[in-house]
Amino acid sequence: MIHYLSSSGQAVSGALTEIGKKQATLLGSRLKAIPFEGTILFAPDSPCEKTADILSEILSVPKKEAAFLVGEKENEALKERVGEGYQNALGFHGEEDLLFLAPREVCEALASLFELKIPKGVHSFDCALTVFNPVSWRFIPTVFDTAHLPYDAITLGEKSARDLDAELFASQYQGVIPLPDLSDFTGERILHIGDTDSATYPYFRKLIEMVKPQIILHTGDLADEVKLERFPERAEEYRFKAAHLIDIMRQSGANMILVVGNHDSYDILKELAPDAEILMPGSEAILSGVPCRLGHKVKEMIFDRKYCLYGHGMAGETWRYGFNHPGKPCRFNVAFGSFIYDLANDRFERVPRVTAASL
Repeated sequence: MIHYLSSSGQAVSGALTEIGKKQATLLGSRLKAIPFEGTILFAPDSPCEKTADILSEILSVPKKEAAFLVGEKENEALKERVGEGYQNALGFHGEEDLLFLAPREVCEALASLFELKIPKGVHSFDCALTVFNPVSWRFIPTVFDTAHLPYDAITLGEKSARDLDAELFASQYQGVIPLPDLSDFTGERILHIGDTDSATYPYFRKLIEMVKPQIILHTGDLADEVKLERFPERAEEYRFKAAHLIDIMRQSGANMILVVGNHDSYDILKELAPDAEILMPGSEAILSGVPCRLGHKVKEMIFDRKYCLYGHGMAGETWRYGFNHPGKPCRFNVAFGSFIYDLANDRFERVPRVTAASL
């Protein structure tokens, strides 16, 4: 028994817009590929009903109106009512797979009921899809996911994902960054970051402002959540997001060195950052007069220089940050955090890793 949760396509005055119809059709194609073969329970709401009509036709599955899915934005008892209705639906439909198609506020109430923590920057976009196991509350593996939608077709009511992302990127990070003491960093200052989810861009803007580096090294995956290697059709989303991070780095006045990660596009990076040094993984770079090996994936690294700087994740990693000592070979994986170097003086410090979920 697997359950699915989605809101309707974009609607205006109760009717689906052309984008709303496109969203519903693309959601139907994704559900068909899974495949979903259960029943659609939809709210007695015109956009939800119209979306259910499109999905039912694509999937050849039954649909049924469910009164408990109606939205009431100002009703404090919404979660309780939706929870009771959900339990009744389980009793009626037994082990059957179900798709709950409801207004956004009901989707959010259901997510709250399932104790779902929504990562920063993730919204219950129109026709976003959540898949979960109702016995273990395990999400499999998607939460308000929009991978089936082109970037320009992702909407939250009348706002587009592009609009919401631009607002996020322009916002100021309000948290505290525990910057280490850099008073004895007297040489060229290098900031090493990587695997940056776009929801963390305001954090990295503040970090760059605090560190004031002369060089910023990014070891790949500028908009990590886009997963461009797996979803090449999301190139425009990647371009929009990567451009914002490049602009943040450029505004600092630092020289930029970008290593191409598996979820990056070399051609797009060359277009967006003609003023940056763009390197492939495995390249050697002379930083502050010190030969360094730069890379992305741990498993593809050659550890043949005193300083080896890379990213991507912990898969295959046998090193730990605590193994690094001045005067000895050092490895710096951005899965450990962000790093600040004064290589000419064999100095380095770490800033704890930040993720979108931790903000």
